[in-house]
Amino acid sequence: AGAAGLAVLLGLPWLVRRALVPWLAMRLPAGRLRRSLAALLIAASTTLCAWLGTLILLHWSSTDVGADAGGQELRGALASAMLWGGFVAGLGSGLLSARHPSWRLAPIDDAIALRLRALPWLLGGAVALAFVVGFFYRFAGVGVSATILGSLGLSLVYALVIGWGLLRATHRATTPPEVVARPAWMGGVIALLWLAVVTVLGCALGGWIALAYQIAQQMVGAILVAALLYLLVHVIEDLFAGAIHSRSAWLQRTLGLQQHTLDQWSVLGTGALRVAALMLGVLAVLAPLGADPGELVGKIVARGGVLRIGSLSLTPAMVLGAVLVLVVGIALVRGVQRWLRGTYLPTTRLDAAMRESITTLLGWLGIVLAVSAALATLGLSLERVAWIASALSVGIGFGLQAIVQNFVSGLILLVERPVKVGDWVVLGDIEGDIRRINVRATEIQLGDRSTVIVPNSELITKSVRNVTQANAEGRVRMLLPLPLASDAERVRGIALAALAAHPEVLVRPPPSVLLDGISQGNLVFALAAYVADPRRVAVVRSELLLTILAQLGEAGVALSAPLQVTAAPGTGG
Repeated sequence: AGAAGLAVLLGLPWLVRRALVPWLAMRLPAGRLRRSLAALLIAASTTLCAWLGTLILLHWSSTDVGADAGGQELRGALASAMLWGGFVAGLGSGLLSARHPSWRLAPIDDAIALRLRALPWLLGGAVALAFVVGFFYRFAGVGVSATILGSLGLSLVYALVIGWGLLRATHRATTPPEVVARPAWMGGVIALLWLAVVTVLGCALGGWIALAYQIAQQMVGAILVAALLYLLVHVIEDLFAGAIHSRSAWLQRTLGLQQHTLDQWSVLGTGALRVAALMLGVLAVLAPLGADPGELVGKIVARGGVLRIGSLSLTPAMVLGAVLVLVVGIALVRGVQRWLRGTYLPTTRLDAAMRESITTLLGWLGIVLAVSAALATLGLSLERVAWIASALSVGIGFGLQAIVQNFVSGLILLVERPVKVGDWVVLGDIEGDIRRINVRATEIQLGDRSTVIVPNSELITKSVRNVTQANAEGRVRMLLPLPLASDAERVRGIALAALAAHPEVLVRPPPSVLLDGISQGNLVFALAAYVADPRRVAVVRSELLLTILAQLGEAGVALSAPLQVTAAPGTGG
């Protein structure tokens, strides 16, 4: 039995890495699904093997440990310790995949992954040690001094392990010099972890043992929750994408849905599961601090110092809670906007301008809801802010009229869409492409790549020529003056042939060549044609003129009347 326990404890994780993961890679299509399932399989197998191997070893040595209640509790504590320690080690090893870069799910440099390969096992050992120490706290009847000493030791172990990992992760080789690009948020996470490590060490050495242990536990718990969320989110996304991609034809036949509809449902499903996983992760991190965010705020801020404004009572906890609600609400709104703009809306059949309008409108709606929630946290209802609305109305009447007019005009532009992003518009002396429609102003890019900021009210109250809104075809028009003695029919045939031969000239409406009139001794021909893109009018006009002039010259048609020289009779004397 002991040999079997050791085999399960040590052999099965190695077997999974050596056999099952490569077999899984051969069975699954190329892509992220291979890596995410490989990381999940490594984490699950390591956790299960550590737990089962410990149970088998404890069962084999049950006569030595004892069959009384204390022995049973000790075996349960050791099994729990190995379960959670194996989970931490397996989760970190699966995400790092230090010796198999092709399996690595996290975007980590190979050298950094190799330097951190021992970190999951050290952190897993620290977590297992914490479970064993907790058992002695509960059942061994240790005194206060031993409890304080154990908390101090665990705090230092957690801080030193995390600090060692940060040093290894941020270490750069001197030869060759190499700078690894990191995401912008990664620097903030590293700085926050360093702050937590320094705080734990400072509190532990300064005598605040309980605070140091609490911060150390929260730090390790937040790291584990973040790693687990990262793995689960990628597994969910890859499973949805892989299942729909591999069964796309069958799903279309069975459900009667088109491919873009399946893509939309896939994006919505993964988005909903990501939000659910994120909420569970936040609750898991906050659970040791309080039952809910309100209790957490109450623990951080004292409930004294009440500020009364009329019938409204404000406490520091209420103010901090309102700020947190506002910040979290705006962050969620920005996240939803990024998800809509980059993930969901591209799967629909909406054009880019409509997608931008929907994203902007939902963003402003979300900000209004976030502000409303923050005011509700402060205890401000609609009745209580009536006087604020009255004061704002007076201010609007005197000084903010133009701003409100532009704001309302921006909402009209986003909903009614007389102009949209990408349109070529002419507004007075301004002519260019609309690049962005904000709530207050619109950005128009001119031909020289400069940008003009136009208030939205200008686009609503003034005449605007939208060149590309409906039937976006460009008209090429040219006037061709030729000498009065030119063969008009021949010239017309050459010009029509040149217009019809150009690849960008549309067949419908057909090109035309008309004799527009006689001016200053010349026949004036009016040439007209249509192209698919109005922005190509100038280029096509130039190409047609060059072609027609060359063909007229080859046909011997004079482009100007010959000069006539008249000799005046001389005067004799």
